Formats: sequence, structure tokens, C-alpha cells
Amino acid sequence: MYLTLLQAANELDRTERQVRYLVKTGIILPINQDTYKRDGGYRFSQDEVERIKEMLKPEGISLRKAAEIVGVTPQYLNSLALKGEIDSDLVLIGNKKERRFKKEECIKFRSQLKVRTHSSVAQFGDKLHLYNHNLRLFDLFSYKDELIRVVKTEPIVFLKTDGTLIHPCFEEFVQWSSSWPEKPYRTKKGFVSFRLPIPRNPEHLTYNILFNLIEELGVKNVQVFEQNDGDYFIRCRQGKISLQQECFNLLKRYLVEGEINKISDDIVELQSSMISQYIHLPRELYTEIEKLASEHSVSIQEQLNEIIVRGVKSFRSDR
Repeated sequence: MYLTLLQAANELDRTERQVRYLVKTGIILPINQDTYKRDGGYRFSQDEVERIKEMLKPEGISLRKAAEIVGVTPQYLNSLALKGEIDSDLVLIGNKKERRFKKEECIKFRSQLKVRTHSSVAQFGDKLHLYNHNLRLFDLFSYKDELIRVVKTEPIVFLKTDGTLIHPCFEEFVQWSSSWPEKPYRTKKGFVSFRLPIPRNPEHLTYNILFNLIEELGVKNVQVFEQNDGDYFIRCRQGKISLQQECFNLLKRYLVEGEINKISDDIVELQSSMISQYIHLPRELYTEIEKLASEHSVSIQEQLNEIIVRGVKSFRSDR
């Protein structure tokens, strides 16, 4: 009994196109090399398929399976492997190289990546809860006949008009904040960041701006950090918000990353400094870029950016 091309592909865990490539390169030998067209396709003996299966059985797991374990995309994991951040081996299968990973190494790296993600957020400072204990961060109200600003919700900390901080017990007050308006998560990639000095006046404009920023963009799209040097670090996703001129000027002054632009009298747009753009590349060109990225030990994205920058400079110089 002989196997068809489809059956052989299933046995080898390959696509029919890949098996045809193995035939073309002489790695797998069909029994009807000369008559396959007349026979309606290639036929393979079971012994030949078993031989190739053993030959193509490299150590470790594939890039796709490794990416599933780590919890990232195959493209991102490949870029990490190129940088040497995770161990991998390039195995020659026929005339093609395939990157392989050890399963235990992927599990270990997944834990390291989680720690690194937490520490990368921690570098901005202490992350503040935007809503906790029925209180909105930066809400302003009267407490014991005195105007206060909520500057922390966990633990609860109020800022008084004389600049002092108090730590009331949860049971001590009856003033509550309603939860923030529900706003959808903004999927557009990129952040806009601000670093503003922490005011010691509860009625300072900064607090009003930050309160409105969270209210308009939503808690899913804003992060607030308190830094040791006495600043608030704000990361927010891209979007449009209503903002008066005075507030716009203040945010513009303390912009760290991204852009803030007026599009009408009271509407401003927050935009990342990076733009995502999908492009279609000929396969041969992409293969060449992939090869260059591997030679330079950089990601394909980094290599492509470098090529574009050089191309733009060359184009301008030729005009």
C-alpha cells in the first residue's frame, strides 16, 4: 500500500507544498517519480515516509509551539532569539533552516518575561489605583468641612488645603465616588506620556486635568504612577479629549512621549510618535530582509526600519 501526497504530508506533519519541495530537492523519493502525472500524483512507500520522518525529527519544539508556551507571537519570539535573550538552535532540514527551542527553556523564559514586564512597569514608579474603596483617584470633595483631594485610593490618602496628607480610615467617611464611566479599551498601538510635578494644593489645575483625562479616556486606557522624585508619570492610549487652552498648555509643557495637538477650540488629539502601517512585500524581498536581520542579529522590524531610513535619505540626496 502506498501513500498519496496528502497522506504523506499528514504523516510528516508538513503541508503538501512542503512535501513537494522535499521531492524537488531529492530529500524524499516517490516510487513514481517518472509517472506521477499519469498516476494522478506522487505515491510514497511507508518505509520512505518513516525514513524521512526520522530524518526530519529535530530536537526541541518549533517556533510556533514555543511561542504558544511563552505567550507571545512567533515573530516576537524570533526577534528575542536573534538578540540571544532565549536559547535556540538553527537546525538544517533539507535546504532550509528551522529554529528550534527546548520546552523547559520556554517555560523558564515565560516566568522571566512576566517578572520583566512587571519591572518595566515599575520603572515608572508606584502605580496608583484609579478606583478603589468606592473612591475615584483625584476626586475633589468636602471632608469634615474641609476641601480635600483624593491622591491615593489604596491606601486612602487625602490632600488638605494646607498641603498636609491625611490617612482616614475607610469607616470614617460617608462621601463616595461613583465608578468611572465605562469606556472601551483602545486597541490602537502606542502611548502618550506626561510627567507632571505633584501639586500640594488640592485645587491645583493639574488634578483637574488628570481627573478629566481618566474620565474621558477611561480606566482601561490610562495609567498613573507616583515617582520618588515628586512627579506623576502618566501613560495613556491615543484618543481625542475635550481640553481648555490653559489645560492644553500645561499638558504640552510636560509631554514626555508622543504628540498632543489641537483639532478645534476645545478638542485635542493625543497621538503616539510611532505609526503602525501594514505593507505588502514580495516574498523574495522579505526573504532578503529576513536574511539581513539574521546576519545583523536584529529583529526584522528593526532591519526594515533601517532600510527605510537609508532609502529615504538616499532618495532625498538624489533629487
